[in-house]
Amino acid sequence: MHALPAAPIRARLNDADITALLGSLHGADNPGDLLRRVLVGVFTPLLAAQGRSLHDFGPGNRLNADTWLLSTPQLDAILQAACSRATQWGASADVVVELVNMLPKGFLDNVTVPEVPTVDYQPRQLVATVERDAAAVFAAVQHRLNALATCYGDTSRFHVDAQTSWVAMVTVLMSLNFGPHQSVEAFGDLGLLVTTAGGTTYSIAFEPLPRTCVAGGGCPAVLDDDGRVLNPNQQVIGHVHVPAYPTTAITPGVWRARSDLHRALPA
Repeated sequence: MHALPAAPIRARLNDADITALLGSLHGADNPGDLLRRVLVGVFTPLLAAQGRSLHDFGPGNRLNADTWLLSTPQLDAILQAACSRATQWGASADVVVELVNMLPKGFLDNVTVPEVPTVDYQPRQLVATVERDAAAVFAAVQHRLNALATCYGDTSRFHVDAQTSWVAMVTVLMSLNFGPHQSVEAFGDLGLLVTTAGGTTYSIAFEPLPRTCVAGGGCPAVLDDDGRVLNPNQQVIGHVHVPAYPTTAITPGVWRARSDLHRALPA
């Protein structure tokens, strides 16, 4: 059994090794195979410089990535290439997270990385399975946008911000970076829950705008629908609270995407 040195070793892959590594990623059959190719391509030359190989390690003698620091430009190029290759399976985020945990950390360096021909691995088609309740959400969102325009005006900040945020969320929904297929479920009355080809789940949810006091004086009061102050210990005393939007009017807000969401629907 060989004991690795405790102090991190600053290392660079030579041009031939990094070119071979990046080129090998095109032959990956699945995300697991992609990870294996990256790890073999990185650690084989690092260990060879110490007279070792991957065969020297196993369950009882695990390889410690913190033994080395890898040139940051080379590390970035490897992560970007792996991310690009994983788009075919919608697994880019998962692959990059795994590699960040498994590869050496980087050190600042000005080394030039050889250019390797790029391939577009984005799928030719995106197939979305939209549940019936999710389809109804699109109609409900359009109804909310129309109501905001009617209440505040179609050029008002409340309507423009809401409409702009929804268009941005639809753009995310139609992204090919998550793989060739995804399923879309309803998430409350105005939101969607999306499961991508790679198994990643994210939500698109409507976030109401807090009804803050705009009377001036730096008042931080937040008002409920009935005009009650929700944070009485923080309000400025001695003036009449003026809500940012009427208590009887439709609540404005914006849509935002959140990842790693618990699948339980909101109450």
